[in-house]
Amino acid sequence: MLSSFRLRWCADWGSLLALCVLLLWPAWTLGDWPGTGVDLYGTVWFYGWIRQSVEQGFDPSFTQLFFYPNGKDIFAHTGNNFIDAYLSIPFQWIFGRWFPAPFFTALLMGNVIAFRWWTRELGTSLYIRWILSVLWLLNPYCIAELSMGRPTQLLLFPTFCALVFMKRMVEEDGSAWFGLGVFVALQGWCYWFYGFFVVQLLVLYGVTLVYRKKIKWQSFVFPFLKSVAVCLLLISPAVILMSNVVSQQDIPGMGMIEGSSWQ
Repeated sequence: MLSSFRLRWCADWGSLLALCVLLLWPAWTLGDWPGTGVDLYGTVWFYGWIRQSVEQGFDPSFTQLFFYPNGKDIFAHTGNNFIDAYLSIPFQWIFGRWFPAPFFTALLMGNVIAFRWWTRELGTSLYIRWILSVLWLLNPYCIAELSMGRPTQLLLFPTFCALVFMKRMVEEDGSAWFGLGVFVALQGWCYWFYGFFVVQLLVLYGVTLVYRKKIKWQSFVFPFLKSVAVCLLLISPAVILMSNVVSQQDIPGMGMIEGSSWQ
């Protein structure tokens, strides 16, 4: 019985790992970065920049390596979405110039693990979870982002984790609100647009459940507000700093008209 379970587990996850390796085959065989285009050049630079900032202990939010001597305010233009770059640092230390293949494989597998967690919460069978995982790995959006050298846009595992905790909160899990707030905030730090999108998704989901009388809003609203508070606390450094930058009109195309509305 135990050997049968191990064999099934190895076949399940081994096949998904093999598919990830196949998708990144040129990176594994040639040591190349996956993808092409101008965004790939930015990714390569940022991964090196973030590693250097960690090793030398400086703030990566600004650099004079661009537009010298004025420099570039990286935070004002990108919001410091450096999570993937930070995650890559151990791989850079261990694998050197060959790190892209194992790192991007781990990134894809991280998404699959979170996706599988969510589908298991939905009550799907092992075989359905495997089929859905394969379809997820082959979905056109993720393949397109990978092929264009944009791994930041591949960091979607926090969304699936947030969906898990949202479902558990609906089922009146007393501690799920904290996990929901943490992972929504993490998705924002990964890529701010995704954080914005997942908030819309979760709010729509909650409103739909209340409208269909699947849950009582009185028992749902308090843990939901607590999760919002956790999320806001975790993203507050970026929100406060970005508000200051916007108020000073330091972001091209954004400013204040009479101190009250956006340009």
